[in-house]
Amino acid sequence: IRLNQDYSIDTTFLINGFNNNNVVINNLALQADGKIFVTGDLGDSYNGNPITSKLIRLNADGTLDTSFAMQVNQPVGKMFIQSNGKVILPSTNGLVRVNLDGTIDNTFTSTPLANVLLLLEDDKLLVRSNNQILRLNADGSLNVVNTSSADNLKHRVYTPVVVGDVGANYVSGSE
Repeated sequence: IRLNQDYSIDTTFLINGFNNNNVVINNLALQADGKIFVTGDLGDSYNGNPITSKLIRLNADGTLDTSFAMQVNQPVGKMFIQSNGKVILPSTNGLVRVNLDGTIDNTFTSTPLANVLLLLEDDKLLVRSNNQILRLNADGSLNVVNTSSADNLKHRVYTPVVVGDVGANYVSGSE
């Protein structure tokens, strides 16, 4: 369901579109245009439209966006939407970036075994890969800012912490 600003149910948003009660939604992500990525065990149809993927995109009114055609065989963890509308997803081979139509963006450089921790304001990514914290450019390439700091982060496990609206990102952890 979607709620209005007064917390009443938005009756213009299509609800109950999945074909059974065994649907499990693992994650949602909202695009700037109001479209919604949904991932999980979604059944085999949505409002009479067959679905086989564990990742679908809904239009802003809740109808299935049939222009998005990506086949995903297992529910996705965290999804991060960049300012250009492309979505960063975890995969078994690292990170992938998906174009607006659901095709893989081959211009994105994947980092093996990376787990996105934060999408930064400039579309750069803070990721953990092999117990290292790395900052990636928006295209997935490594963003080296201070190699001595990056070396100091190796071989430690950290958790991201966002404090208020100060524009700074912090990580915490121990050696």
